[in-house]
Amino acid sequence: MSEHQHQITTTRIIENLISDIAELRKVLKNTLEQWYVYNTEIKPHLLALYDSNFREFEIEIQNQSLQLSDIQRRVELLTIKASRGEKLTPEIISAVNTLVDKEFERFYERMNEFMDRNTSKSSKKTNNEFKDSEIPKMYRFLVKKLHPDYNNVTDFTQKMWQRTQEAYTNKDSRTLHSLYEMLAGSEEKFSEDIINCDNIDQLLSIKKDLTKKVEYEKKKVEKLLQQEPFTLEKELKDEIWINSHRLNFKRTIEKNDSEIKQTQIRYKELTGQIHPTKDTKQTNNHQEFDESFSENTYFGHR
Repeated sequence: MSEHQHQITTTRIIENLISDIAELRKVLKNTLEQWYVYNTEIKPHLLALYDSNFREFEIEIQNQSLQLSDIQRRVELLTIKASRGEKLTPEIISAVNTLVDKEFERFYERMNEFMDRNTSKSSKKTNNEFKDSEIPKMYRFLVKKLHPDYNNVTDFTQKMWQRTQEAYTNKDSRTLHSLYEMLAGSEEKFSEDIINCDNIDQLLSIKKDLTKKVEYEKKKVEKLLQQEPFTLEKELKDEIWINSHRLNFKRTIEKNDSEIKQTQIRYKELTGQIHPTKDTKQTNNHQEFDESFSENTYFGHR
């Protein structure tokens, strides 16, 4: 092959690589934008739709499950005592109740957090997952990439710019981070000099890195769509399915109610007392309990 032919071949290889890289960048940008729309627009909409139909049932079932576990634990410990021939004195009963109160304290706290999911306090906790010092850094990057005075304006970039301003005003670091990840993820090294690059090895390396990045981001989108609430998108538009799902929830609630009542009867049979009702919004007061009772009653003999 002559020098001239070799030069022509090399030029074609470089042109093809640059073209491939440009296409990969385009695919990567579209994939990142797709992930952002799914994660920040469609997902919240589907979750809100699901919550409007089923959230009250799920909260009730969560609460029931906690109550049932609570009273079953008390009955279990009391039954162990009784099976050993011990008399269930008021002191023993009080010790059991104190122990179970302590054991279940963190579960009631978690239930309280679940109940407060839509309160301003909960929202603040959810939205500010990053250090305050990271917010200006992310914001500066987003301004550079989205400000209409310095960039081409499209419907998408205009929407992202508005979201950036809202998130920065509200100190919503989670939204800022999602925007930052999307735009930073589409940036690759040599982005400004790639059109003038004539190093085949360097171009091959960039293409390889971009190909891996595209594959990774596509898999991330696929994984997201395989999870709820996306897997329920069609069902959430089907009134027959919605009504059927509600009926299943109601049946579960009725079943749980029955189990709770039966366990309460057993508790009363053992103690002669009514099971102490726990308020989900209980305080965080810590009560002293006899650790030796715990060891001798349950943990050491289960």
